[in-house]
Formats: sequence, C-alpha cells, structure tokens
Amino acid sequence: METVLKFFNGKIEGIFILTSRYEGSYLGGMMHRINEAFWYGSMLIEREEMTPGNVLTTFYALLIGTFMLGYAAPNFFKFATATGAAAGLFAILNHKPKIDSSAETGMRLRSVQGLIEFIDVDFSYPSRPDIKQHHVQCK
Repeated sequence: METVLKFFNGKIEGIFILTSRYEGSYLGGMMHRINEAFWYGSMLIEREEMTPGNVLTTFYALLIGTFMLGYAAPNFFKFATATGAAAGLFAILNHKPKIDSSAETGMRLRSVQGLIEFIDVDFSYPSRPDIKQHHVQCK
C-alpha cells in the first residue's frame, strides 16, 4: 500500500501543480479584467458621466450575467437538437395526405371486418436480432 501511495504521490502532485498554474493564470486574468473595469468606472465617475452606484450596478450585472451564461452554455446543444427535431416534426404535421379521410366524396365502406395476415415477412427485435419472428397476424 505504501509503495502505491509513493507512486501516485508524485503523479498527483504534478497534476496539482499543473492545475494550480492554470487556475492561477485564469484567476489572475480575471482579476486583471475586474481591476480594468473598476479603473474605467473610476474614470467615468471622475468625469461625472456615472455615479459610483451605477458603476457597481453595471459591474455586478455583467458579472452575474456572465456566470449565468456560463451555466447555460452546456445546454445550448440541446436547443440545436430540439430545433432540428422540430423541423422534422413540422414537416410531418404539414404533410397533406393523398387520401382525405374527412372528405364527403368518394366510395365509403359501410363496415369493415377482417383479419390481416403478413405473408413472407420476417423481423427481429433490436434487443434480440438473432431471433427472427415469422407469421405475424393482426386482428
């Protein structure tokens, strides 16, 4: 057990250092942008173009909006998939059939009774493709 821990200790430490460097550069860049935002806000306050309250409100609105956009980003592909599915669904719904069953014209059968039998039709279920089904009847 001790040998395994020694082996993994160096690997985990290396990963931690790499992750720490990435997070450090990311957070450093984010802090730099925050400092720029407040510096520019202070310039606007000095020129009396904005009040301190408006600068803070704008900053926090942008910050929260950015976080919310980040939370929503993983679901954008679902919207694209739904849009593609809706196009196919609307094509089916807007299809005009060749036979209009609600029309008053044409020949109408008084009653229909019977047995439907499929001859020489084989199929298999996707979960059991090796077992073929034969002689299917519908009543």
